[in-house]
Amino acid sequence: MSHRWFVCLLVVCTGVSSALAEGPPLSLGRVVELARTQAPATVIARARTEEARAGLVGASRFATRNPVLEADVGPRWSDGRSTDAQASLSVPLDLGGRRDKRVSLVEAEIRREQHLARDAERLTIGIAVTTYYQALYADRRYALAEERVRLAESAEATARQRNRAGDVAEFEVNLARGEVARAKSGVAAAQSEQTRARGKLAVTLGLSSVSIVGELGDRSFLDIAVAKAGTRADLRAVAEEVQLAQSEATVARSGRWPSLDVRFTYEHERDTDIVLGGIAIAIPLVERGQGDEARARARANRAAAELATRTAWVGTEVSGARNTYASAITAARILETDAVPLSLENETAAAASYRAGKIDLGSLLLIRREALDTRREHLDRLLDAAFAAVDLWIARGTDPGP
Repeated sequence: MSHRWFVCLLVVCTGVSSALAEGPPLSLGRVVELARTQAPATVIARARTEEARAGLVGASRFATRNPVLEADVGPRWSDGRSTDAQASLSVPLDLGGRRDKRVSLVEAEIRREQHLARDAERLTIGIAVTTYYQALYADRRYALAEERVRLAESAEATARQRNRAGDVAEFEVNLARGEVARAKSGVAAAQSEQTRARGKLAVTLGLSSVSIVGELGDRSFLDIAVAKAGTRADLRAVAEEVQLAQSEATVARSGRWPSLDVRFTYEHERDTDIVLGGIAIAIPLVERGQGDEARARARANRAAAELATRTAWVGTEVSGARNTYASAITAARILETDAVPLSLENETAAAASYRAGKIDLGSLLLIRREALDTRREHLDRLLDAAFAAVDLWIARGTDPGP
């Protein structure tokens, strides 16, 4: 008895822990929120921004080299023996505003990484929303497969009843049984697709498992997002890369300035103490940062060309995505208003006719398959419309939040 209670308790605890791990069903708004805040891709992108920000620690130092302390000591032999000592301290100083230029360079890199992080967030939300609609589509296909099983079992029961009455031959019962088997196989395949879609969504959001709520044909959330004005974060990132390359060229040009070290020297010779002050100047006659400046200028030219190309291409991308979305909505609406209602009406009438003995099972299955194919095609069109809405939002680069 105690063993049975232990098993029951284990089952209950497992169910509770599974429910807690999965959490409440995710709506589209919640999917967007999770993709923005905790999806692995967005978290990594924000970490890169912080990594770039850490560069300010080194760039803000007054010099890039440490002071150098040198000391020498040793005996002197002449008329008498004595010990001489010498110590010098060299303190490097950066000329030509090098510190400010280094800080400007790091700040440009930070801004670029911030824009790249927002662009990664945009793309990650797009992937998450697309996967969310794929999961909704899989749910609808699973429900449709289960409905096919119920209809096939009803047809099998009718076939058996008519066979017992002598109205149909045994092969018609076998045909109905085969339809039931095919329908059950379809349920298993739809369940596999459903599991795969939910698993993909969970991986995208960084969760262990997910459940979802929503309607496949509901695109109001994205329609609101598309209507907003926005600027593509990837374009801003490329613009900042132009600025970053220019800052690199500025830092490289600072190599034309001499390097200056202020020196303080103390010497002790016999009974004499000597204190000296001086400077050491490294004259940039050979190496003046020419190579780094040339690479920075080439990078700036490349980034400027990329910015111009992408800016021109975005308009075409948005226009194409808008036209695609309009056509996808039209395709889904035609099936929804015309084809689906007629196919359902035909299927209902055919089922009644078969029960009344007016048509054979082959005719019923043919009409029913046409109705199911029409409904599956409607689901395909709804999914296409959802994908087109996501593509349009990604192309516009607007924030999908409320």
